[in-house]
Amino acid sequence: YAAFKDSAMDAAEGQVALVQANIDSTKSQITENQVRGEGVKATKRLADEYGQLTSKTKLTGEESKRLKDLQVQLHDKYPDLIKVTDSYGGSLSAVAVIGARTTAELENIRQANEKLKGQLDQFNKDIVYATRQVALTAVDDLGTGIGETFNRTLALAAGQSGAYEDARRKFSQLKVDLNKALYDPKATESSIINAVAAFKDAVNQQRNELGGKTLSDAFIGEGADARAKLLS
Repeated sequence: YAAFKDSAMDAAEGQVALVQANIDSTKSQITENQVRGEGVKATKRLADEYGQLTSKTKLTGEESKRLKDLQVQLHDKYPDLIKVTDSYGGSLSAVAVIGARTTAELENIRQANEKLKGQLDQFNKDIVYATRQVALTAVDDLGTGIGETFNRTLALAAGQSGAYEDARRKFSQLKVDLNKALYDPKATESSIINAVAAFKDAVNQQRNELGGKTLSDAFIGEGADARAKLLS
């Protein structure tokens, strides 16, 4: 049974790690696309400025220098459209082509990021589910190891017949509260982790209130009659 529990926990934690990797990768792709989009927008601004300057009949010295600089920059990005020469013939048609290309590229980036954001939304839901499975596996283990046998043993060891029932009621309420947190439609990864942490703290507090004895301590401190009651 212990091996099965360990396997179940490993599988649950492995799923969390897998989904988290998908989230990180998707976020990275979205960021890369956003950066690329900003670069395309910057190029389009250069082309628009280049078109404005080449359409002028007379340029100042500063404008001529700027035009040459723009020509070199655009040639690096669109060597098939912009040539580094002293002639600017055909510049307006080249600028129009660049405008069409950048517009199309920006639309492709937008569509790609919309698709990635949809995937990210699903991954964010998946991480909540995966984290919930880890929590449920851990809680089930706590419920078996602490909630029933452990509390019952503590109550018997102390010779307090009512303490066990009180402990069981408290623990049952803790599980009810935890399940509400786990299955809250608005639950997030962090809210689930916090709920499990609060549950563990409450269980430990309950253990301390009952004396903080271990299972072996209880058996050592009691005789055959107490052990018989515990096993009945």
